[in-house]
Amino acid sequence: MIFNAYLLKYQMQTEEFLRRFENNELQHILDFDEWMGEAWMLEALLQDKEEIEEIEFVD
Repeated sequence: MIFNAYLLKYQMQTEEFLRRFENNELQHILDFDEWMGEAWMLEALLQDKEEIEEIEFVD
């Protein structure tokens, strides 16, 4: 997963990165922009997964 590379390279968890990025504590570089996009995408996919798992099928 791409997150692992960023965790190792920048020595911070995604939650800390998101907080610092959203508070403009980090400058915009390609890695950070990609990390932000990956975090947003993961959040959206997890939400979709939750919604799908709530679907009940009937015969």
